[in-house]
Amino acid sequence: MRPLLALCLALAACSRPEPPAVPPAAQPPQGAQKAQKTQRYSPFAVVLADGAPFHALTVKDVGLGLSPTAAAHLDEALAEALAARLAHHGARAQHDPTVADPAWHTQCAGAHRYVDLWRSANPPRVGFSLWAGCGADDKLAWRELPLASEDALAGPEALAAVEALADALVDALGAKACPGC
Repeated sequence: MRPLLALCLALAACSRPEPPAVPPAAQPPQGAQKAQKTQRYSPFAVVLADGAPFHALTVKDVGLGLSPTAAAHLDEALAEALAARLAHHGARAQHDPTVADPAWHTQCAGAHRYVDLWRSANPPRVGFSLWAGCGADDKLAWRELPLASEDALAGPEALAAVEALADALVDALGAKACPGC
């Protein structure tokens, strides 16, 4: 009976809670593009193998202002690029529409890494914050990277921009957030 009880308790701990209010620290910085009024969660997750420092990495758009088509291309390309860089942890990019549910992003916070993305102008850049939970204490990193142009995330330079973003994210994971990354 004890193994069954342990399983029930483990499943209850990972049930979908109501999504919390987004902490102010997770908002894009001043000057970020305001074209997008709502947050958008990527339907892609980077899932790591058992024994990795965390089990999943997911992305939320908090101000990229991309068209739905460009956003879909960015979501998939970034997930694939991150999975390739985390392959030594058995990482794989996984498309799952349930990942786009905001409540999914509050589960099992300690074993999950969250990325918020935005775009800023003058000069054009893409920014990210990396989180290990929902509170201000859980922010692991914040960076902005230069873009070749304002349209770099949706134009011919998109692949180079995604590759640079993936490199910066894996670098930001570092020893604190991802030992061995």
